[in-house]
Amino acid sequence: MKQIIFSLILALVFSFSAFSQNTSSLCAKIEVTGGGVVQPREAMNFTANVTGTTKNSTLEYEWKVSSGTISSGQGTSSITVDTTELEDTNITAEVKIKGLYDNCVITASEVGSVMPRIHCGRAFDEFGKLSTNEIKARIQNLYVELGNNPNSQGYIINYGTDEEMANREKQIQKAISFLKLDSNRVTVVKGGDNQNGEVWTKAWIVPPGAELPQP
Repeated sequence: MKQIIFSLILALVFSFSAFSQNTSSLCAKIEVTGGGVVQPREAMNFTANVTGTTKNSTLEYEWKVSSGTISSGQGTSSITVDTTELEDTNITAEVKIKGLYDNCVITASEVGSVMPRIHCGRAFDEFGKLSTNEIKARIQNLYVELGNNPNSQGYIINYGTDEEMANREKQIQKAISFLKLDSNRVTVVKGGDNQNGEVWTKAWIVPPGAELPQP
């Protein structure tokens, strides 16, 4: 009788072990990709990749992030994180997946980094009254510098009366058009009155994530 009971116990243990191995072999692999390094205010993306056998044909994704806010994608395999208020920090994105087999790992995570914020652009050039050809030369120099900094943006502030600022902006736009340059690389704004009593222009190189110069 004892031998029979012992044999049954062994059979149960063996069956449980075999069941556990079979269940374990059904576990899908979860990996989160994305994150990377982004500039402040630049969106960060994460994607959950599931490979292998799943219990349900449709999976449910539940995301949480350590910093920032999920701006889109909650409930799906990919999310976008808004980093507007963040700088010089890491973001951990963790996903919990429903629809996998029991006793399997159902979570995974990945880390991304937000760069420190650059609080100001770099002053590049400034000038007052100039001839049309001289302004062309100044604009061309600005674009050469932008070519050396392909991720940066040009930012031009004009000062003077309304008429002076409007005329200076036309000169700049004509120079960009004449030189066949990309107008999207430069933003031109009005800075208001100039205390020196004449039209004045300041040009800046603004890296990604930097705050825009203020007139």
